[in-house]
Order: sequence, then C-alpha cells, then structure tokens
Amino acid sequence: MRLAVKGVGCLGSYGLGSAFLWEALQHGTPLPIPAPKTQTECLKNIFQPRMLRQMDHFSRMALLGGWLALNETSNVLHQDIGIIGATGFGPATPTFSFLQSLLEFGEGMASPLAFSHSVHNIPAATLAIKLGIQGPCATLCQPVGVVVAGLSLAHAWIAEARVQHVLLIAADELPSEMNCALTNSAFLQPDEEFLTTQRAEGCAAFILAADTADADMACVQWHCTASSKYHAQAETAIVTGSSLPAPPGIQRSFQGETTYGRIPVSLALGMAAALSAPHSTLCMDMQHSPFHSCLYTHVFIQPGA
Repeated sequence: MRLAVKGVGCLGSYGLGSAFLWEALQHGTPLPIPAPKTQTECLKNIFQPRMLRQMDHFSRMALLGGWLALNETSNVLHQDIGIIGATGFGPATPTFSFLQSLLEFGEGMASPLAFSHSVHNIPAATLAIKLGIQGPCATLCQPVGVVVAGLSLAHAWIAEARVQHVLLIAADELPSEMNCALTNSAFLQPDEEFLTTQRAEGCAAFILAADTADADMACVQWHCTASSKYHAQAETAIVTGSSLPAPPGIQRSFQGETTYGRIPVSLALGMAAALSAPHSTLCMDMQHSPFHSCLYTHVFIQPGA
C-alpha cells in the first residue's frame, strides 16, 4: 500500500522538525541518558495561553506535531481532513495520575480530571477542536504495529472517500512511572537487552493523501505480513521518500533508534527522518523476540558519494 505525504511534523529529544532529526542521525548524535522531556513551550507562541489550559503533555506533543504538519501544506480544507491517533501507551501521565488517585482516595474520590485526560481519544479530539478540523477522528492504541495499523486505517478512509486527507499523529510519552512499569512487567519477561534498551518519547505527524504517482511528491509505502501468534499485523518493511529513482553511489546506513529511542511509535519518527532525506530507504531489523517486537531497530540506507 502507498500514500502521498503532503506535510510532516515531528518533535523529540533532538529538537523540533524532521530536518533536525535527520541532521542528528547523520552526525550520529546519541540519545541523552536519561532521555529528556520533549519540549513544547513554543506552543504559547502559536496559540493563546487560554487555549492551552489544562492540556496534558501528551496532548501538547500531538497538537504541536499536527500544527507543524499542517503548516507544510496548502489548499487543504479542514473539513476534508480526518484525524487518526496512533500510540503504544496513550496519555500515560494522566493514566498513572488517575490510578494513583484511585489507590489513595478510593473510587468515590478518584480524580475526574485525570480520568478524562486518560481517555485515549481525548488528545485527537482536542487537536480537532484547537485546529478546527471537522472530519472523523479515531485513536489506535497497541504496543506492537500501531504505526502500520494507523497507515492502513488512513488508506481505508481515503480509498472509501470518507476524507481527502488524513492527519496521522503518532506519539508516546515516557513518564518515570512508565519506565518503572516496563522494567518490572512480568508479562514482558524483561531480559538484559530489554532492561538496557534506551527508551524515549516523541511525536511524528503526517498529512496523507491518495497516491497520485507524482514523481516529485514524497510518499510512504509499506507491506504487512499475515497474522501470527504474537502480531495482529506484523510489520515487515517501510520505504519512504520521493518516488524518483535513487542515483547510483555508495550506500550509507544510519541507526535510527540510537538517536530517537525505542518506543512503539519510533517507526513514525523514522518515517519523518527518511522523508526529509531524498531517496532514503527505511528498513527494520526483525530479529527481536516476540516480547520485544515493539522494539525494532530502524536502519536508514541512503546513496552516498
């Protein structure tokens, strides 16, 4: 399957924008330890402060990523845009806050504000309100394959003429409680590789449209394998960039997740980086065990001089 990409926005520990991400990959800039919180302070220069009141960190990341992607587009009517959120864990900070209030105060006094913000579709709905988008809105949440699932849903919406464009927003945050939960999860059966995996947070957003076979237009192309015991929809390969043929040259490769971290939506960050680099190809290392299947290593291959 294949879709055209009209706009890209991303943010993470490397900074703001896919160009900065690709520059960090080329220079081999490592992810700081511990991974810093993604900065969203620039939102106050874009929206009025009252519009940002009571917005949690996850929603702010999604809003900034969506605004950056829309800012790269033109002649796109907001009533023709649908929103699809893709996340591995959802708004984790409000979720843990609600659980903490539930443990401390019981069912009768648990925080209603934290509960409302923990609803996984709230960030996408909030983004629709703030940006004036009037199309359908949905959020997918699964630790494995959520980016490909979001692309597949976007393809279905566009193919069925539900909307002409889809704003796909992939985001995950990493509060300290999430690190603790992942490290001590009995279900994940953590081993040394899992415990030493560098995790981070970030967001990548894309304005997607029907593929027009335009050689100058960036596109995203993906393949899916059949269902398996551990995968509802296993990821096999992602190819992003211009549809122009790559020029000859020596192949250079970049390890993506050493720069932006390993999270369920890290594939979307890899897509954003590859879209900013002409003729680049994004591949995945599938050698992880099923319990680590959301921790693929992303490798970029690009012709070099």
